[in-house]
Formats: sequence, structure tokens, C-alpha cells
Amino acid sequence: MAISDEIKREKQKTKDMDLKGKLSYFWDYYKIHTIVAAVALFLIITMIRDIAAAKDYAFYGVYFNALQTFSAEEQMSAFSEYLELDTENYEAMLDSTMYYSFTDLSETSLAASQKFFAMIQTGDIDVTIADEEIFTNYAVNEIFFDLREVLPKDLLEKYKDDIFYIDGAQIAARNADDYWESEDGQDYHRDSEKASTDHHDPSLLEDPIPVGIYVGGTPVISKAGCYTELVPVFGIVKNTSRADTAVKYLRFLGGEAR
Repeated sequence: MAISDEIKREKQKTKDMDLKGKLSYFWDYYKIHTIVAAVALFLIITMIRDIAAAKDYAFYGVYFNALQTFSAEEQMSAFSEYLELDTENYEAMLDSTMYYSFTDLSETSLAASQKFFAMIQTGDIDVTIADEEIFTNYAVNEIFFDLREVLPKDLLEKYKDDIFYIDGAQIAARNADDYWESEDGQDYHRDSEKASTDHHDPSLLEDPIPVGIYVGGTPVISKAGCYTELVPVFGIVKNTSRADTAVKYLRFLGGEAR
């Protein structure tokens, strides 16, 4: 049957019905279509509203394995004031819920790692603070800036005794094609891993690169109490486009005035 004939037939059915009958007929025959259309319209309106209301990030930080002893929202509110941020259009975000462990490869742990690497790839994350073990893992994968490239001299001087180093020679060796295949490479790996256990001491390393700062003693981290049992290290992600804001966050952690 042609569509035009079908329409005429449906009109004929309802021709002599009163309003109540027509509504009842419509609901009986078209309720599924109506519900689907209503849900689709709701989702479209919600998506448009969320897009319109979304703010650009002026800062995005990640804390790994932090105790939930503080409010990330309150800290970001204080940091926004520190930045004199236009909060109508921009947002400072801190994700303090990231959990990752080398011994607990649960869905939560794996999901956090996958999310972190995805956001690193897109350049969304500016700053990462993590316990020493997790920070080391990401540092040797060259995720963080050499701090000499981004920190001003006054901050390098202020934190000179709290710098976290990795060995550039070790990283270069690890990147060699035959590193893991040769006996010399394996010996070098064992020796360099042992030598670089203490990331405070650059004299232990062949090519020390400052990529992090131990921030457990800073006023903001100390007050938050989120790393009481772990040693937190701060790093600036290498592919951020907001390195200047990351530097300001370090000043904020250290209790510096603007």
C-alpha cells in the first residue's frame, strides 16, 4: 500500500472520533514513537545545554594515590582566586581520585592509568603529583619537563634541596634497540636502577635531569594531609600548553603571594 493511501486510511479512522478518542487512538498506535522522540529530544537538549555551559580549563592537575582528606574543589577555588581567574569562562580542575598500583591491577587501577595516558596524549593535564614510585615510572617514560626549561631561577633555588632527579643516560640506554637483549644492557639496567634509588642525589647519576620536586613539606600539601604515608612528587607534564600556570600552581603550593 502506498504511503499516501495509508495516511488517508488512518485519517478516515479518526474522522468521526471526539478529541478524547483521537488522543487515545494516537497513544495506542504511536506511544513508542512518541517516547523515543521525547527521549531523543531530551538528550539533544541536555547535550546542547552542557556544551553551552562548559568552561574551558585554565588548569588541570592530577593527584595519584592521595588520601581523600581534603576538598579538591576548595583548593581549586583558592587557586582560582590566586590566579585571579575569570571563573565565568574558565575553570581550574584538580582530579584527586586517581589510584594506581603496580601490585593491584584492578579495574580501578587500570582505568586510572588508561585515563591518565589518554589525557596526556591530548595535552589536557598540566601538573601531576604522585607518590615516588608512581612518579618514577612516569618520569622514566619522559612525561615530565626538565625543570630547568620551565622553572624560573628563584624557584630552582628555593627547591634546590627538594629536586627529584632521573638519569638521562639510563633513559638513553633503555631506548637503545639492543638494550634488553644484550648482557651488558641488563647489567647496566641493574646497576643504574640500584644507583638511582635515591632520586634526591644527582651525584649518583651519570646524567642527572631534574624532573620533579618533593612537595610533601609545602604548606598546601601539608595542610591537606593527603600524602601522610607517601612521599609526593610534583611534575609539569611536557606537552602542556599551560606551563606558566603550572609554575604558578607550584608557587601556590609553596604559600607564595602573587
